[in-house]
Amino acid sequence: MRRLISFAGLLLLALAVNAQDKTSKKDSITLERGACFGTCPIYKVTVASDGKVTFEGFNYTKTKGKATARIKRKDFQKLVKEFEKIKYFSLDDKYEPGEPNCGQSATDMPYVKSSIRLKGKTKSISHYQGCFGSEIVRSLFALDRKIDEVARTAKWIK
Repeated sequence: MRRLISFAGLLLLALAVNAQDKTSKKDSITLERGACFGTCPIYKVTVASDGKVTFEGFNYTKTKGKATARIKRKDFQKLVKEFEKIKYFSLDDKYEPGEPNCGQSATDMPYVKSSIRLKGKTKSISHYQGCFGSEIVRSLFALDRKIDEVARTAKWIK
């Protein structure tokens, strides 16, 4: 009887670990850069928790269309820590000119949208790159750069 209970316990543990793996495989981080009144690169990059990076270049990028690469899973976790550091899930959904959360602003800049899907929760933030003077906006700019750095988007842009 003890062996049967032990076996059942191990089986349940294995199923639980498997279920966790399937959930974490759905986790991802996305960065989208939009148009400006110039030659700003327009693209979307998604970093999946399993290390797959998917780039889609639209305009003013060296690579047009889709390209893929891989990063280490631990690099995805480093990105997650960056989101947690700025308390991403508690921030506003938009930072636009004319709104108090934008601070001062300049014209002719692109919008950037970042998003994360983590453990069943999703959040995305759109912010205008012409917003400045706000600590939160500076944190979002730094997060955008970190996503590009980890995803190594430069090889597809320049």
